[in-house]
Amino acid sequence: MRLIDYLKDRIGAILLNIAGIYALSLFLLMLQNQKSAVILIDIAWLIVLISAMGVDFYRKKKYFDKVEDIIDKLDRPYLLSEVSPVGPHIEDRIYHELLRRSNKSVIEAVRKLEDEQSDYRDYLESWVHEIKTPITSMMLQCEQMDNASIPMKVALKRIENQVDMVLYYARMEHANRDYLIHPYDLQKIVSDAIQMNRVYLREQQAQIAVDMEETIISTDEKWVGFILTQFLINSIKYRSEEPLYIRFWCERRAQKVVLFVEDHGIGIAQEEITKIFEKGYTGTNGRIRQHSTGMGLYLCKQLCDKLGIGISCESQLNRYTRMILVFPDSSFCTGVEPYKNVSFP
Repeated sequence: MRLIDYLKDRIGAILLNIAGIYALSLFLLMLQNQKSAVILIDIAWLIVLISAMGVDFYRKKKYFDKVEDIIDKLDRPYLLSEVSPVGPHIEDRIYHELLRRSNKSVIEAVRKLEDEQSDYRDYLESWVHEIKTPITSMMLQCEQMDNASIPMKVALKRIENQVDMVLYYARMEHANRDYLIHPYDLQKIVSDAIQMNRVYLREQQAQIAVDMEETIISTDEKWVGFILTQFLINSIKYRSEEPLYIRFWCERRAQKVVLFVEDHGIGIAQEEITKIFEKGYTGTNGRIRQHSTGMGLYLCKQLCDKLGIGISCESQLNRYTRMILVFPDSSFCTGVEPYKNVSFP
């Protein structure tokens, strides 16, 4: 609350008091009072007026500063009326009561919406788990069939990936309930991601290079595996006419480990790189290939934010796309035996 705003709001009262002082002065002078006495009366009036307005401004400013401090600390600002103090004036108490009654209906509507979203999220998770069972069963049958076609396996894997995206999207809001931070060997996480997507990679006859040594990081293995899967799928989706080549390598830097995933695909335009993590953004490549939802990298960015992992992209058109993950060092990694048995397809 600024003094200038307060004075503007009180301009009517100020002008009325000035007019009163002027009228009183004229009246006293007409009664043959001395000018010095009239001036003293005017000064006394002004002192009382300024003091009263100063005290009123101080009380109001103190009150509203306190309210602003409270609302800045609230996770849900619409709960302000429940925790804010009641003002010193009768109109403040009336406004506070009206605001409380209004916010009560808002809170009830929010709680109802949260309950509906929770029910919907629970249903999605239940549906995902139910649908993954027959998908896994069909994948196993395909693996056991000598004459099972690779396109059939790829189609099932695509369905499984889309189902996983639904599951991670549903859990994203309450991600802290689902992830489990432990020390893991980054090399093994990369290996597992490649194994999980071997059907895609074999279909494209992809060449995979993993130039990594044992590197312990503190993270959630399942979530990072999902992120790497999205990188691999994008490398396949936006491949060039040349044979698909994907390289993994990592570097240890000051208090962090940096993982690079690079493919030699069609690349991304420089003006689009800053937008690829936005929800629903498909870009020029997505419109050309016509089967992009713009959700994969968006989910990766959201999951990385939850895990405290940095994510970025470097690319040049028709040359390469390099996805970068930055894992901060953690005391959890101290004294952990690294994973030793790593195999690649």
